[in-house]
Amino acid sequence: KKKKGKPQDAQDDEAGEAQGLNYWPAPDNFMSMNDGNAGEDEEWVDITSLCELAVSGMNLGEMIESSNFRLLDAMSAIEIMDPKMDTGYKSHEDMTLAKAEALGLVSEHLEAQVLVGLMDHLMMYYLLWLDGHTIVQTCFSCVYLQDAPRLLKPIPTLGSFVDALLVACQHAKNAVNSAGVWDDEDFMPTMFNVDFQASSVFSSDPSKVNEKIKAEREKLQDESAACRLEFMSKYMSALVALAKPKSSTLPSTKGLLAKCAQLLKKIEETAQPPGEEVKKRFAASLNRKLLVPGPPRQVEPIEDPKVVFSMWEKHINELSLCCSFLMRPLGDLLQGVLKSEDKPNVLSRSVAQVVVSESGLVRRLLQESLEEHLFPAEAMQHCKKQTEPFLQRCESMFL
Repeated sequence: KKKKGKPQDAQDDEAGEAQGLNYWPAPDNFMSMNDGNAGEDEEWVDITSLCELAVSGMNLGEMIESSNFRLLDAMSAIEIMDPKMDTGYKSHEDMTLAKAEALGLVSEHLEAQVLVGLMDHLMMYYLLWLDGHTIVQTCFSCVYLQDAPRLLKPIPTLGSFVDALLVACQHAKNAVNSAGVWDDEDFMPTMFNVDFQASSVFSSDPSKVNEKIKAEREKLQDESAACRLEFMSKYMSALVALAKPKSSTLPSTKGLLAKCAQLLKKIEETAQPPGEEVKKRFAASLNRKLLVPGPPRQVEPIEDPKVVFSMWEKHINELSLCCSFLMRPLGDLLQGVLKSEDKPNVLSRSVAQVVVSESGLVRRLLQESLEEHLFPAEAMQHCKKQTEPFLQRCESMFL
C-alpha cells in the first residue's frame, strides 16, 4: 500500500521515462519517515498490480531500491504471514492464561504423578535455559508461572519448589553475567520482562524458601515429591553460595552438591516420561509475543528422563569441581579443568571463573608454582621490582 500522491498521468510519464533504467522509481513521498503529518488526510490505494508489473520487468538478481529502502532495509525485513518469521501470525491460536484456565489446565488439585511430572519437566527446561534458550520459552512456558503467586499458593508443594527454582535461576544468571565467559549460543541474558522475585509464590529469600520446603516435606506422604523438594532446596543453597564464593564456605557447598548427587539417583528411579497431563500444561506460544519479530530458536523438550538426569549428574559434578579449585595446583587450571562442550555447562564454567577470580587466589598459586621452580617466596623481598610486573601480567590472564 502507499499514499495516493501524484495524478495517474504524471505517474505514467515518470514510468515511461524510466523504461530505459529497467525499474520503477518510487514516489518522492513514498513512506516518508520524516513526514510529521503522516496518517492525516491520506488516501490508501491498492498497488498490487503495480508491484506485479514492476516484478515482470525485473531480471533475476535485481533488487528494488529507493532513498529510504536500501539493502540494509531489505535484509532486515521480515516476511509477514509466515509463521517462522512473523511472531504475530495467527496470534489468536496462541495459548494464553485465560484460555488455559477455561480449558481446565490450571487446577488447585494435582495428582501425585502429575505433580512429580511438572517438577521433572521444570528441571529439564532449566537445563535448556542454561543451554542458550530464552527463559520465556523454557521455564516460563509453564502455565502456572504466568501468575505464580495466585495460581500456586493453593498448591504449596509445587509453589515452594518453584520458589527454589526461581532463586536458583536468579543466582545462576548473576554468576553467568559476573563471569562474562558466555558466547551468544551459550546463554540468553535477556529476561523479556521476567522478574524472578515478583514471580515468587511465598518468598524470594533463600532462607525462608528452605524453611517452607522443610515444612512441606514434613507434610508429604509421597516420597518422590519430597525427594525433589529436598534436591531443589540443596541445589538452590549451593548456587547461592557459589554465586559469591568464599574459601570458608566452599567445603560446605561441596557437601550440598554431594547430597544433590545422591538425591539425583533416587529421583531417576521414580522418573517417567512426561504424560499428556504434564505436557499440556506447557506451551511455547504462551510468551511468543514477548520474543523479537524474527525466527525464534526452536526448543525441543527432552522427554527421556535418563537423558535429562544424566545431564543433571554432569552439571552437579562440574559444580563440585569448582569447589576444589582452591586446593588445585596452577598446572590444573592452565590445562583447563572445565571446558566448553556440546552439553550445557555455561553455568559451571562461569562459577569456575568466579571462584578463580577470588582475591589473592591466582597470586598464591603463582607463588607456589615459582617455589617449585627454585624461586622461594623470600626472594620476592629482593627481586620485587622485577617480579611484580610479571606476576601482575600472569594474574590478568585469569581475571
